[in-house]
Amino acid sequence: MSLYSIIKGTYKTVLPASVRNIIYRSIPRPLKVARACVIRKLQELAEYDRMYDDEYYNYALEASYEKACEVLADTRLSHP
Repeated sequence: MSLYSIIKGTYKTVLPASVRNIIYRSIPRPLKVARACVIRKLQELAEYDRMYDDEYYNYALEASYEKACEVLADTRLSHP
C-alpha cells in the first residue's frame, strides 16, 4: 500500500465529505495549487510503488539475475 493510499484513505475516513468541501473552499488559491502539486507527486510515487512491488523484485528480476550470474561465471572460467 502506498503512502498516497494511506493518506487518502485516512483523510476520507476521518473527515466527512461535507467537512472536506468546506475546508477546500476556505483555503487560498496558492495553497490549492501547492496541494495539487503534492497530490500529483504522491500519485506518481504510488504508481511507482505499484509498478515495482514485491512480485517485480521476486520474479521479474530473478530470471535476469540468474542469467547475469551464468554469464559472469562463464567469463570467469574462460579468463583465469
